[in-house]
Amino acid sequence: METYFIYAWLAVTIFVFIAFYAGSKRALAIFPGIETVNVQYRNRFASGYALHQPLLKRGRANNVLDIVVTDKELWIKSMFLFAGLQKHFGLLHKIKIEDIRSLQVDGHKITIGFINGEMESKEVVLIIKDSDAFLKAIKKHG
Repeated sequence: METYFIYAWLAVTIFVFIAFYAGSKRALAIFPGIETVNVQYRNRFASGYALHQPLLKRGRANNVLDIVVTDKELWIKSMFLFAGLQKHFGLLHKIKIEDIRSLQVDGHKITIGFINGEMESKEVVLIIKDSDAFLKAIKKHG
């Protein structure tokens, strides 16, 4: 009986891992390779949450967000295995700098209002330790 439990547990674990892998791969497909863009700012261990997801507002991404500012875009993405979940929670975005409508700063907390590709208004809160460097990179190209 124990053997069946171990096989069942192993099968479920493998299934969950494959589901996370596939979901993350699809979610991150919108981003080109980091080596193909001119990176102005990057923070690989930021935190945040989406304000446009009222039921999920309390769902936070803690130290798993990868924030990238290029010459033309702000990328809010995630570590690979968490990317599918972050997309579901409204924390995976590729935003043109000109589509950013508002920036509100409260210490390390930055609230960003923007228009997405479907012309919908969205808001995310990023918690970044070096918020001054982030704002400098955004305003340089905005």
